[in-house]
Amino acid sequence: MNKEVIKNYYYNAKELVKLNRPKEARDYVLAILNSTLEYYHLLNSTLEKKKTEMFLIKWIKVSKDLYDLGITDYVLESFGLTKNINHNNDFIIDEVSNQGWCAVLFEKYKNAVVRISVSNDGKTIDGTGFIIADGYLITNNHIVYNQNKDMHYDNISIYFDDKKYNVDLVAYDKENDLALCKFDSNICFNYEKISFIDDYNKIKPGADCLVIGNPFNLGLAPFTGIVKYTLDKNNNLIYQAPSNFGDSGGPLFNRNGECIGINKSKMVSINNTKVDGFALATPSTIIKQKLKEWIK
Repeated sequence: MNKEVIKNYYYNAKELVKLNRPKEARDYVLAILNSTLEYYHLLNSTLEKKKTEMFLIKWIKVSKDLYDLGITDYVLESFGLTKNINHNNDFIIDEVSNQGWCAVLFEKYKNAVVRISVSNDGKTIDGTGFIIADGYLITNNHIVYNQNKDMHYDNISIYFDDKKYNVDLVAYDKENDLALCKFDSNICFNYEKISFIDDYNKIKPGADCLVIGNPFNLGLAPFTGIVKYTLDKNNNLIYQAPSNFGDSGGPLFNRNGECIGINKSKMVSINNTKVDGFALATPSTIIKQKLKEWIK
């Protein structure tokens, strides 16, 4: 299955839905279904077939709604759109852009962020990770590392689109709190990928930033902050924001949607003085350097 082709069909259909042209949008939805069906008939794995069936069921309903009823609430939801009613009782399709840059980035990248869960001796540890390439995601080392036993966990799972997948740890860096994991991209559908900023030196103190995390394992949610220091003496990016348990491993974005780092921990104190609302991130420049080393 060519995911890029399906993605193009999806965005073309979405634009036609926004223009209130359901019949034309349906043509692209049918193209999505046909491409997926071709892939389905080549599958041998029962698990992969089941996941593909779930995908097909969703878009068959979208196609049916577009043909029989036009642009329904289900159609809008499937394309990440909402419907507002004006005083003439005509519906106006609005995207999240009307709700601020934070909502826009969350909507754009939520399908590139995953909830991570590891279990040991009956205790579950939750965190966040994000997809950087087909089959690969990055998170914090401390999420997948059992400090008490001085070893990494064997059973690492991610939750994406409300489905559970197993992942394998392939590389890690304790000093910079990074871990690279591999997942089966053939059974995990509809994910996006996050790219790092080209020039980290362009980031300035005072810049707005956003993190997508998994606070208290309640589900993915965004929060915003302000960059304080782009690089401290310990090679950390320091920003001010209300980071909580479970947010570790989430991507840190600038307002342009470029990933500038990975969220890793709160700052509790400096020189024995309590710190209010400071958090640490590993800068993207360090992450990119480690990825180059791991690829070699």
